[in-house]
Amino acid sequence: MFGLELHWGVLITGLDTFLALGLQSWGIRKVEVLVGVLFAFIIFCYVMEFTLISPSALEIADGLLPRLWHRNSKYSYSVWLELLCANLGAAVCPPNFYLQSALVLTRQIERTDKEIRSSFKHNFNETALCIGIATVINLVMLVLAGTIFFPNRVVSLEQGAELLEKTLG
Repeated sequence: MFGLELHWGVLITGLDTFLALGLQSWGIRKVEVLVGVLFAFIIFCYVMEFTLISPSALEIADGLLPRLWHRNSKYSYSVWLELLCANLGAAVCPPNFYLQSALVLTRQIERTDKEIRSSFKHNFNETALCIGIATVINLVMLVLAGTIFFPNRVVSLEQGAELLEKTLG
């Protein structure tokens, strides 16, 4: 998307990791801001890719309907059930629960009923927002993969990278 070579992408990712580790010594809120900025950047990239390939809204809606069969299915019901469970598991995003649990422990609150209720409400809303964003990102990943990779049989990462480069530039 930005015309960067792989080694530059790896270097930037490594620097991001060390930046996040360094920010921990300044407080967890700085790390939260960094993660939020990176999340926003990921969403921006997906919106750009989504715009470039412009998938059919009707096919997206059809794909969102959970079912154990498909009109063109050459697979057994058990395969479709496994795919359904995998997508559900990705949408729930278990790492989010671990991260949110760690963030709850960093919050300093008074141990009054009012403060505990307020903190619980805040953490519930924050977790729901994170799961919602993760669900949208997973949905967009599936739509992009289905739109780009399904018509062309992709069996290796190299083929996937070449196809993405041809499709998205």
